[in-house]
Amino acid sequence: MRGTFTVETKPFKSTHERILIVLHRIDGVNVTRAIRLEKDLDSLLQKMAKDERMTVNGFVNQLLTRYAEWDRYSDSWGMQHIRPALLVLLMERQSIDEARAIGRSSVGASIRPAIEDIFVEFTLENVIEFYKRLGMYAHRFKFQDTSSGRKHVMMIRHETGTKWSAFYEGTLKGLFEDELGISIKTHISQEVCIGRYEL
Repeated sequence: MRGTFTVETKPFKSTHERILIVLHRIDGVNVTRAIRLEKDLDSLLQKMAKDERMTVNGFVNQLLTRYAEWDRYSDSWGMQHIRPALLVLLMERQSIDEARAIGRSSVGASIRPAIEDIFVEFTLENVIEFYKRLGMYAHRFKFQDTSSGRKHVMMIRHETGTKWSAFYEGTLKGLFEDELGISIKTHISQEVCIGRYEL
């Protein structure tokens, strides 16, 4: 469950240190934590927040949420940030069918274990949440999930070409059909992979 972090900084006894006060609000319950920071780190946070046109509160909240939801897990998987141009180059020698097969085989090798690492249970809801976080934090794509009654549509938008669409199609097939036992119809183009399924 996401919380709301309220952050402020106050001088500490030493002129080289400040206290970071974090108020963590969940269901109306506040937990106050005092964390001692080096003054240089506090100054850096102030500058980074200004560069992002955010309040320090909003910026630190974003950092804490990202760490809690993603970074503390992805570091153990060896998740690397790769420029889109390099992603295109890495997939260049693969055929569409090979890219699709790589995506499907990656489910058992890495994607399902990652989902279970974060959420413990492997469920449809957690698969959807994993795609949301992967898109939000790894910046590989923009993810959208919509539904109308029993019909659901997942959309993965990216800028890395048709072969990566085929790769994402393979991950959907692997997760839904191989692991969850849910039939999913897919369509790919140069910049999008769409999956449609019913419950």
